[in-house]
Amino acid sequence: MIPIFTVYGLDMKRTNSLCLGFVVVAAAALLTASCSGEPDLVDGENNANNKPTSAQCERDEANRAEDAVALTAGESTTGYICPIADKDWYRFSVPASDRVVQVSLALASALSQLELTYEIWSTDAAGKAIAAVSRPLATAIGEKIDTTECIAPGTYALVVRDHLDSAQDVRHRYELVVNTLPDPDSNEPNDDASKATAIVSGQAKSGTVACRGDEDWFAIDVPARHLMRVRLTSAKAAYEPTFSVKTADGETVVRESNLSGSVKETALDRYVGLSGAGRYFVVVSDDNGLHADPKVPYQLTVDLIEDRDTNEPNNSAATATPLSQNAVSCGTSWSSTMEFRGTIGAPGDNDWYRLPLQGCEKGIIEAEMVFDTASMSNEQQWEFASKLQATLTMIRPHEATSCTADAQCAALEMPCSENLGCAGYFETCRADRKCAGALVCLPEGVCGANQVQRRYACSNQLPECQPSAAPAPGKNQAIIAAPLFGENVVYLRASDFQAQAAMPDVFYTLRVRVRNDPDDHEPSNLFTNLVQNPLPISRHQSFATEIPVHDCTGEQPECCSGGTWIRGHIAYESDQDWYKYEHPCRGDDCTLRFHYRVDAGPVDVVMNIYRGGSLWYTIFDNEQRDTQPAINGVLGGMSAQNKCFYGSKLHNGDYYLHVRDIFELYSDRATVKPESRNWSADQSYSFCVEKISNQCEVPPCKLFDNGCGL
Repeated sequence: MIPIFTVYGLDMKRTNSLCLGFVVVAAAALLTASCSGEPDLVDGENNANNKPTSAQCERDEANRAEDAVALTAGESTTGYICPIADKDWYRFSVPASDRVVQVSLALASALSQLELTYEIWSTDAAGKAIAAVSRPLATAIGEKIDTTECIAPGTYALVVRDHLDSAQDVRHRYELVVNTLPDPDSNEPNDDASKATAIVSGQAKSGTVACRGDEDWFAIDVPARHLMRVRLTSAKAAYEPTFSVKTADGETVVRESNLSGSVKETALDRYVGLSGAGRYFVVVSDDNGLHADPKVPYQLTVDLIEDRDTNEPNNSAATATPLSQNAVSCGTSWSSTMEFRGTIGAPGDNDWYRLPLQGCEKGIIEAEMVFDTASMSNEQQWEFASKLQATLTMIRPHEATSCTADAQCAALEMPCSENLGCAGYFETCRADRKCAGALVCLPEGVCGANQVQRRYACSNQLPECQPSAAPAPGKNQAIIAAPLFGENVVYLRASDFQAQAAMPDVFYTLRVRVRNDPDDHEPSNLFTNLVQNPLPISRHQSFATEIPVHDCTGEQPECCSGGTWIRGHIAYESDQDWYKYEHPCRGDDCTLRFHYRVDAGPVDVVMNIYRGGSLWYTIFDNEQRDTQPAINGVLGGMSAQNKCFYGSKLHNGDYYLHVRDIFELYSDRATVKPESRNWSADQSYSFCVEKISNQCEVPPCKLFDNGCGL
């Protein structure tokens, strides 16, 4: 039996020399048939199927640019990539009237190991390749290449090969078509800022993204305090229409694309906020520069609109509008209200305000941003709320983190092991165990960190937040009431929560005021942006104010009187007041009495007593109301009609009193209604705790075998 060898991918130009090296006696007869002086090559005459056999490569002599085969524009030519590292060279000319070169290159079958590619080279007078001027930006095994290039008139060489020169295909031909066309864009050349086409407000321009990598630049001079509206339209095209707005320094202000441009029409319409007067550029292109369509024109219109927001430009901390020219003091009453009007003139518009402060080590701030929608119909208000949600963010400096650029403020020099380690700084502990910053370097040279953010929020997933549930939505507003920690400056940022809407004709009003917290016991809780759920009780209790239990049982009784009451305030949103009192009869039972009163006001005060981390007593509870009436009362006593309030010999630890506002939830039983978060620096509560007996009084209590109880 004679062994059979099949040799694939031989370079038939070198077949004779290869055959001299094969000395395989058993296969000599087979090899002799294919190693003759002139190999059996396919040239269109000797093979009826006009294709090489499995062991052969088609002869071609165009292995150098100097030997390139001439192409006729628009006509097809074919060839093989065989053997490995084969390169097929062609030459063509771009006439003076043309600039667009279309290249179509594809294999007869996608079932090939070739990653087909091409390069276009400039040539000298002798046809020698000088430099590559174009190649596909992306290739893939077996895929067709269909690109449009922009190339200056002249003579060029084009080489077809495998991308890595590591594969061949002896069975499947490739087909190459090169065509040249005049550039249909009358604005060309306008490929960069130096050649940009000048336009004026309201002027419509037509152009084409005629070739791969084509960028069409348009220049427009913008006066101070103006917005730009950019509209880009196009029929379905073979690319994804995109526009960018750039400053004279090359910084991109905004970029928007229709990523479905090949399957549906383009209708981009965008308001753009600008940092100031000057020359700006609008650049039209494909989204990634890989595609083009010389047959489908686009239409571009740029309108300049006077910005009604007189605070602009204030889109950054560096350009923030000063809320006061002088430092505002925190006193015993509210400062005068600082009031400004503004607009969200473009998607992503951020209006920054700067508030200098002094004497606010235990201050509080109230800030409100509310849109004027009173003149809108109910339907218009619902539509407005669906597009734009008032958002107000308070940014505080972190003195320990210095900076010179925003990028340096992704993290603060504030170590943490979990989110509550970043309390007061938006409670976000990064994977690198540092608290997250606000990605803003403040003009003071330190990083900013978000402290509080509030927004208009009513999820349309909830029945009560749907247009059918109410004639009009609630006020489109965001309100902040938060503590101040002694910084010399804080910043406020007014924006749209989704950063997708533009309402240049609808004003919001920003009102801000400060004062000292009237609660002398602050801080008496761990401040966070929102109340944490579940409540981190032990963290809060570490801030608790120690209070006495007055002894009414001794020879010189000290009972609750006018001067013994503890007074406090729920003075800002999410304020919680924690107090601690020692066991008044540790190791024994005793009977206590708790006196309380609350002023009338918006806060729906709740008082609870905890033993350790567990709720033990509810002193009194409230329901959500717009205004609560004044209340006063007593828990405990020695009469049968009193409730039992006591200290037990079974209790070893301290007792904690927790005072807060009650929250009302939406129907999902998880989301707090914003209007139910109440606070007041003017509404106070008071209480006093006293021991009235050194034993378990029965009634109102009951004496069990193991001690006093309910």
